[in-house]
Amino acid sequence: MKTLRRLSRALRPSINKILILSFMVRRGQRDRIRWENIESPCVKICKLENGVCIGCGRTQDEIREWVIMTDSQREVIMERLKTNSSNE
Repeated sequence: MKTLRRLSRALRPSINKILILSFMVRRGQRDRIRWENIESPCVKICKLENGVCIGCGRTQDEIREWVIMTDSQREVIMERLKTNSSNE
């Protein structure tokens, strides 16, 4: 057991360097989110009633996950919101 602890302590700096380098590589390859490129139904009347925003009509979950959704997922929601607003 002591041998494993010593080995673990000895490898810790190397493992940390590998983790940091892998994070830097992944981060460099990922595109940054540009807020102005994300279309949003938000009308700046942000108040939830029964878990739905009275301004844009999105659910609390949809609002929270908006920036991590794919374009197609956001488009589906935008179409639903347009349909709902035309029915009212």
